[in-house]
Parts: sequence; structure tokens; C-alpha cells
Amino acid sequence: MVAPTCAPRIRSTFHIDITERGTVIAHLVPAQESPLAEMISSGKLHPATISGPAPRLSGPIKTEQEAGQVLRELRDNERY
Repeated sequence: MVAPTCAPRIRSTFHIDITERGTVIAHLVPAQESPLAEMISSGKLHPATISGPAPRLSGPIKTEQEAGQVLRELRDNERY
């Protein structure tokens, strides 16, 4: 818990150095938004407009190759 006298200074974006015998051991800075919230507020990211699980494809997926063969090829092309 932050002392009531410090909270207003921290909220107003002050950077406070915590020292021990003259040596800085910590920096007290205001909490920042999460990276997700920052991207939304800057317009780089738009939140989903629908809720719930992603829609599933209906019906079988037709391919020219067997799923096992496709998976083997994908694994063979992976880099380690």
C-alpha cells in the first residue's frame, strides 16, 4: 500500500527513486496501461465486435492430399 502522501505524486507521473544509503535500489513510476490497451487506444488494434467462440467451418474440408501427408511436409519444413 502506498502512503497517502505519495499517491498524488505518483499519479501525476512523477518518477521517484528509492535509495538506500545514497544508492538507487528501485524506481517508483506510475502503472502503465497493458500493451493491449495501449494498442487499442492508439488505433493500432481494434477490439473484437462479436463475442463467443470463433465460428467453425461447416462440412468437410476437401484437399488433394491426406492430412497426415500435409502435416509431415509442414514438420519437415520447420526450422530448429
